[in-house]
Amino acid sequence: SKLGEGAYGVVYKGVHVRDEDFKVAIKVVQPSLIGEPKFVESLKAECLRLDRLEHAAIVRFRELVLEDDLVAMVLELLEGQDLHQAVADGPLPIAEAVRITEAALSALAYAHSKDVVHRDIKPSNIYLCDDGRVKILDFGIARAALSTQGTQTGTMKGTLDYMAPERFSAGGGGFHSDVYSMGLVGWELVTGRPACSSGDLPEKLGWHLGVGVTDPRLVRSDCPDWLADVLCQLAAKEGTARPADGAAALAAFQAAK
Repeated sequence: SKLGEGAYGVVYKGVHVRDEDFKVAIKVVQPSLIGEPKFVESLKAECLRLDRLEHAAIVRFRELVLEDDLVAMVLELLEGQDLHQAVADGPLPIAEAVRITEAALSALAYAHSKDVVHRDIKPSNIYLCDDGRVKILDFGIARAALSTQGTQTGTMKGTLDYMAPERFSAGGGGFHSDVYSMGLVGWELVTGRPACSSGDLPEKLGWHLGVGVTDPRLVRSDCPDWLADVLCQLAAKEGTARPADGAAALAAFQAAK
């Protein structure tokens, strides 16, 4: 059964033919990416890296399926909703926003320690399970897609609101770019709306480069001072003003609490 659809493909719920209790999520990659000559080889390399990632807040990779006209990733099945859905009705309680942001930063700290950059941190790629667990999705596939021309055909849509300024330049971005995106996600959890202004690519680029986040207390008065300060630090326009990677960001977040 179909679970959802994103920038890189369609996700289905799958059941093993010989074990009805073994359920998984199957992400079938969109055909336009499969046709890119570099994509499949890049995805293979990324999946080798993903297979070594074992963290409570990172969705578990199980297998890469390669057939003539099909590329699919088999992943841990999650039950719940992504953060885009979670904030659709408004901001989260402060304690819950803090808990989710800290869990996601912990996942980034671990991934960065393994030399893995996510490159597409946004609310729809962070999942809130029904049992309270937080999981970051789409490790690997974004990095593989960015190595092809496929990102020029619409796969960046929905990502622009959370893309670090340096990511708009050729070859730009790194660990600190994930930190920036996570700062914007945390800001959105607190305020209930995206920090980046609406508009087209030039307008969004102008916002990231020249405007940046405002103090979340201007939108939500009960936001604690420490949380407002650290979110603005994570989402600083200048990369040198941010924590260098997930571990530094997590340390700054926990020290500020």
